[in-house]
Amino acid sequence: MLRSRPLLRLVYTVLIVTGIVVAATGSQALAGTFAQTTSMDYEWSRSQTNPTEIRISPTRDTTAVISGFTLRNNSTLTTTTYLIDVPDHPSGWKTDLSITRVTLTPGSSFTGISVRLTIPPNSPQGNQNMTVTATKLGENGLPVVSASLFVLLAVVIDLTPVPTSQLPLGCPEVSDPGNNYESAKLIRVNFEEAHGICQTGDEDWFKFAAVGGKIYTIDITQMDLGLDLALELYDDRRNRLTSNDDYYDRPPSSGTPSPGYKDTKPRINSWRAPRDGTYVVRVRDTLGIGGNNLTYHFMVSGESYGPTPTMIPEICNDAFEPDGLPEIARMIFSNETQVGRRFCPTGDADWVRFFGLAGRLYIIYTDTRPYTTTEGGPEPGADTILILTDRDGTRILDINNDMPGGDTLDSEIQFRPVIDGFYYVQVKNIGDIGSQFIKYDLTVRACPGQYCRPNPPGQAPAPTAKPATG
Repeated sequence: MLRSRPLLRLVYTVLIVTGIVVAATGSQALAGTFAQTTSMDYEWSRSQTNPTEIRISPTRDTTAVISGFTLRNNSTLTTTTYLIDVPDHPSGWKTDLSITRVTLTPGSSFTGISVRLTIPPNSPQGNQNMTVTATKLGENGLPVVSASLFVLLAVVIDLTPVPTSQLPLGCPEVSDPGNNYESAKLIRVNFEEAHGICQTGDEDWFKFAAVGGKIYTIDITQMDLGLDLALELYDDRRNRLTSNDDYYDRPPSSGTPSPGYKDTKPRINSWRAPRDGTYVVRVRDTLGIGGNNLTYHFMVSGESYGPTPTMIPEICNDAFEPDGLPEIARMIFSNETQVGRRFCPTGDADWVRFFGLAGRLYIIYTDTRPYTTTEGGPEPGADTILILTDRDGTRILDINNDMPGGDTLDSEIQFRPVIDGFYYVQVKNIGDIGSQFIKYDLTVRACPGQYCRPNPPGQAPAPTAKPATG
């Protein structure tokens, strides 16, 4: 907003110094230095080692993006998944990662990792620390080793007067957002802009590009007293999708508790775009008054895909694919466990074949327990069913949905062949439900004599006796 005279504005300056730590082995992050280190199989580093200055307003929350992070898979054989996290940051600051999970093929790297900081105006002076961690996951999906980058934040107060020409634009607006649907101004995601209801009856229109399935928050982050703005969202066919007048459930800031029942700033919170396209936002005063050079700040923030992300083909195709037909069934050896199989995509069927010796007892079972949630219980979405066929891959010999005992959704078939040969097993999920996150292990146990000895901890329980089939 332009003023007729210079203002003296308090700002904080944040200097960023990066310490780089990469762990080589073990489950704990190693104590680090400020020199780049490369682990045995992956590297976690940040290119921007020089201090980075961020100017922060003392009167409202300010956002800043810390980038330059690089993750590299130095392995020449294994595709690996890593989790990105910010386990430690200044109290009261909010951090949002551009991505939290990265899967890298051997020898590849990824540089699109950044941390978006929301810094309150009452942040204390002095040094502040932030830690950004990359954790390698094993084949079972559990953490194996972590590497941390330590970012040193030095907060100081800058009393430099700000010239009028450098103040954010509000009223008068050099670039008007447009007064109707047709003239809507293109705004880029994650960039905050200052505008105003500069005369009575004025309204502003914006448009932005969205990716289908991705989540966006459309927000009025700052609003002058005297305004009571509302937001309306339209698609590219002029259909009104949603709107908001007052959004009270904002995160606390500037010492204000949440929810803020007296906060009249509107927000369309965590809206999922139904498809790729351009979407239009109308900003207006609810009473049609406005005017008198009243200003506001507008922003469209991109978020993740939420709890149901889009399908990633590289993850969906596990190490055993293709195996969707008996003709291309994968071999599984006696007493082998195939780890990390996935029901992906929807309707996926996995086939294996094994050699059965006449008269010997075989136990075929699935195990989803390694992939359950921390609260325990069955893995979300997983309910396996096993179908055993004869040597022709078509004649069904046995079917099982839930293994005996009634306390698991895993499946188990006990089978004693009457003829030597290769037999086939199909594994499916109930309802043909598929997702890149539904995983299971498959085991074929050959039992000497008339029984199987108790299984070691972490595997399926010992099977109960059952009449032979086949």
